[in-house]
Amino acid sequence: MLRTDMRQIREALVGAVTTGAPMQWSSPGMMALYVPTESLSQIELPELFQGRKAPFSDDVFFNEKTFLVAITPVEGGTFYLARDITLFENEIVLLERGVWGTSFLVLIVAFFLARVGGLRLVRPIRSLALMIDRTRPSETIDRVPTEFHDSALNSIAENFNIFLRELEAYIARERTLLRLASHELRTPIAVVTGALNVMRDRGGLGEADLKTLTRAQRAAQEMAGNLEVVLKMGRKQEIPTREERFHVVELLTEALADLANVDASTSRISVVKRRDTVTFADRSLAKMLLVNILQNALRHTVGLIAVVVERDYLEVCDQGGGLDDAGFDLLTTLSKDDPWNRRKSSGLGLVVVSILAERLAWPIRASRSEGGGTAVRIDYSESTYP
Repeated sequence: MLRTDMRQIREALVGAVTTGAPMQWSSPGMMALYVPTESLSQIELPELFQGRKAPFSDDVFFNEKTFLVAITPVEGGTFYLARDITLFENEIVLLERGVWGTSFLVLIVAFFLARVGGLRLVRPIRSLALMIDRTRPSETIDRVPTEFHDSALNSIAENFNIFLRELEAYIARERTLLRLASHELRTPIAVVTGALNVMRDRGGLGEADLKTLTRAQRAAQEMAGNLEVVLKMGRKQEIPTREERFHVVELLTEALADLANVDASTSRISVVKRRDTVTFADRSLAKMLLVNILQNALRHTVGLIAVVVERDYLEVCDQGGGLDDAGFDLLTTLSKDDPWNRRKSSGLGLVVVSILAERLAWPIRASRSEGGGTAVRIDYSESTYP
């Protein structure tokens, strides 16, 4: 805009030149000079124009003021024009500061409004999330209130309450099933055990029949023990423990003897290394753990089974096909999830093994050998006597 205005001024002043003599115009904030070509070397130019040759157009800072200087060749000479734009620049500076200040203020207000609006939006979501996080499965579960201003949150709360209602029904069915299972399974085992004891007390059995009877009694006792562990874990009850000192090799010998009376295939098991050690733990749970691990090894492989007893661990290695993927995953999972929640399972035996190992605080790990088979290691180093 300034340059257009100066061009119009130059055209008006140049049009007023009627002689070949130099001419000068001056007014507050503007100075103009016309110099003919033949007089250019004879006239001393004002200091503002000195050292500048036509064509020239730029801002010049002179005597603490800013001038827009334009030097233009015209017909018959050169036209010099300078206009004071200090006030104009000051107004631009003030305008820029105003724009920046207004922008900063708008930014602060926008940030404040976004913060307040965000908190108003997030607060009910956090409240709902906190109430959901505090929900625990039980026979009666507190419902989540559906009094939010947002219809979407109310919908989430209502659907979650429906889920809680279904969960309560599921827990009730589970407890009923466990209660019935406890009665329906324990009663036959008790009847069988009692009948076997009566048959033994009557006498008159041959050696072969007595051996079969003993095997049936031990199998019934083992089933009763496994059932007790499973039912207590299903009810989330603590398994009572009675810690005592015992020798690992002695306990292994007892476990192998019990298995020999029940399963003739125990001949495939051999103890290849005995380094006896004394541990402090629940003897009955430890024995149940060893029996279940050896039974699973016999069940999952047709090859030879080697048992290695070291000071800090016991390892059962088989040379056959070993555990399937589901059983291997069950023993190698390091998470603390409830075994009942693991969908893939290789049978009740491995679940009982996992539960007993956790109760004894004896970490159990499984690994595959290069030639096939599985090695299951029980680490009892934390309960070992020096």
